[in-house]
Amino acid sequence: FHGDEFAWVDSAYPVTLQTIPVHKHPASLLQENILFDNVVANLHVCSEHCMGALKGCWQCLWGLHVNINSKQQHQAACRWIKIAIILDNLVIDVEGAIKGAHFSSIHTSVEEED
Repeated sequence: FHGDEFAWVDSAYPVTLQTIPVHKHPASLLQENILFDNVVANLHVCSEHCMGALKGCWQCLWGLHVNINSKQQHQAACRWIKIAIILDNLVIDVEGAIKGAHFSSIHTSVEEED
């Protein structure tokens, strides 16, 4: 991470300058934490929809089941995903946003769950 960058993470991660997790029980029962956790959950859903859309367009991501046990393996997986994102943006630039709109009308939550 650089500067003020951070990641929303699940409750398995600690709070750091770069990670903001949802709350664990019993803190998750406090009213102010419920609102926060719901907002983070909505961000998580948007992230999952984005990944589902990418996986629907780029078959190379379907089989990206890799063990990540080192920094090099993590970087390789990130490069693989970045390539799909770059290609997706190029397709949108070349073919227009209509292609993306067409995909969203046929993409369902069932594909995301797979």
